[in-house]
Amino acid sequence: MFKTIDFILFVVRQSPDWNALSTEHEAGFFIDPSRYTPGEFIKGFPDHVENYINMWNLIFPINFFRCRKILKDIAFRQISSVKHSIVLQLDDLPHISSRFATNSFVLFFVDDDDWFAPNTFQRLSGIDFANSIAVFPLVRFESNSFTFVRDTEQARMLVGERRNFNFRYQTNNYAIPHPLATSEHLPELKDHVAASQHACMQGFDDSYHDIIISATNKTPASASIFRRFLTPDDYRVAVTEYVDKVSNLFIPDEMEWAKTPVKETLDLFKSLID
Repeated sequence: MFKTIDFILFVVRQSPDWNALSTEHEAGFFIDPSRYTPGEFIKGFPDHVENYINMWNLIFPINFFRCRKILKDIAFRQISSVKHSIVLQLDDLPHISSRFATNSFVLFFVDDDDWFAPNTFQRLSGIDFANSIAVFPLVRFESNSFTFVRDTEQARMLVGERRNFNFRYQTNNYAIPHPLATSEHLPELKDHVAASQHACMQGFDDSYHDIIISATNKTPASASIFRRFLTPDDYRVAVTEYVDKVSNLFIPDEMEWAKTPVKETLDLFKSLID
């Protein structure tokens, strides 16, 4: 029997306290890298990330921690605009089953550079989740922006070029239904790479829906981008290229909701090179 959802849970993965880090850095305090590096292996995260951050802070007028604080604020404003949404932290995972056992909901794992459309709840309310994970195309804003689409599916709308999924799930584009979100499987689903492997091993079902409800914002301040930087000029070129290309990116009217965070992000990065 079809049952609509009561709300959406957004569970934030690794997200350092960028505000505290920026304030302490600006006051001249040493920042221990353990405060902003993940406690477990994450594919694509660079070794000795503190060296990249130190170089960033020498080059740009806005330090890396302050920049990430601003980007996090932009992302969280987007998430908080989603009707019937509740934002949780990873520490809340053990309590989800008891706290929300009697509710109907879906859960997204997100990073602090992820955006969601304000009408996400309305668009999900018409989906019969049953026990299956719902999967959506995903826009990735970056210097060469693109839209992740499963290679077996049509694409009604694209931002930038089309790109096939790298894994069964991408970043934030998989909605975990209530039965799975209150089961012992939930911790295995928090990282999209591990979640893709776990879903295959467990034989989980999923359904694909050709609607774009989310995006990820991979700016030059993303740790996964740092490995491309070998010289100080690489940082400046990356920021200039990001500003130029994203400024000229066509965003369809259906993704009007993304235009404000895009503008806010561009304003931030323009201030680094003006």
